[in-house]
Amino acid sequence: MTSDARLTIAPPCGASHLRSEFRKSGSSALRRSDCRVPVTLPPYALSAPVFRFRHLAALAGRAPIGGAREVALACFVAARLVSDCCDPALELDEPALAARCAGAKGWLGTIAIPSPVRTPVAKLAEASATASPAAMAPLVSSLANAAESFLDAASRSELDVLAARLASMAPLTPVSHAQLVASH
Repeated sequence: MTSDARLTIAPPCGASHLRSEFRKSGSSALRRSDCRVPVTLPPYALSAPVFRFRHLAALAGRAPIGGAREVALACFVAARLVSDCCDPALELDEPALAARCAGAKGWLGTIAIPSPVRTPVAKLAEASATASPAAMAPLVSSLANAAESFLDAASRSELDVLAARLASMAPLTPVSHAQLVASH
């Protein structure tokens, strides 16, 4: 019966902890020391930040310079505009939404994106000034369809999730003020 011993570094222990493994030939059992230390954050530590649309940003970062990168950046900017204007925690007012819309439209006019993608992105940037989820949900879906050949599955999924979230935020039947007054 032969045996071989080897020394390995075990990153699951949280540090460069050395452990030895002993294996007997013919036996599948491994004996190893295992250190499990619970990870607790100090009281002054910050929670991990949440980065929205990270797959779109990663796609823009790794795409070659040109059409694919610019489409990914345009989708990322449009998704952030729409997501931010419907986020109640941000509480963006009308002038802030209008300024963001104008800035986004100006920037989108300077990049070279294909015309099938340019139209939905411009419409979505314009609709972000109104902060109406009912108006933006179909525009996000049309952007995802137009940019489908430029996006990977994870990036497309982020746009689909955003469209579904906006559709769930929209009222089921829009009621105008005149209809409310007439019913009373």
